[in-house]
Amino acid sequence: MVSQVILLVSIYLVVCHGGHINSQAVDYQTQQHHPTPAPSVIHTIQTVNVPQPVPVPVPQPVPVPHVVPVQIQVEPVDPYPHYNFAYSVNDFQTGDSKSQHETRQGDAVRGQYSLSEPDGTRRTVDYTADAQNGFNAIVQRTPLISHHPLQNAYAHH
Repeated sequence: MVSQVILLVSIYLVVCHGGHINSQAVDYQTQQHHPTPAPSVIHTIQTVNVPQPVPVPVPQPVPVPHVVPVQIQVEPVDPYPHYNFAYSVNDFQTGDSKSQHETRQGDAVRGQYSLSEPDGTRRTVDYTADAQNGFNAIVQRTPLISHHPLQNAYAHH
């Protein structure tokens, strides 16, 4: 409403001054000017649309999911764990040959593993591990005597 009143007063002043606006500052001093007769009736009024404020969406609170308490079951720790483990593979078609066995008594582990290497040797590793000495391994390499018919057949070509 205030902006419409200001607009109407501005239009009136422009019409009263013959379409010219004095760009010099107007003080409280008296200035001489030639008055123009004021129109008795304003024939046209131009309506100016003033943009309305755009409503800003108010953020809504985010629902917090219901927290379900999780029950944690603590399994007892074996103070003196022990196990025995072993496996072995001997595949005559592919020549894959490997094995391993391991035992644990408390914090001490002992074991051995072996496998056939591509260069025709067998690698055997004997190892131990404990809290006092750490991990120790002895590695041995021994030549293989192959009785595999496919391996001999390819060696001659």
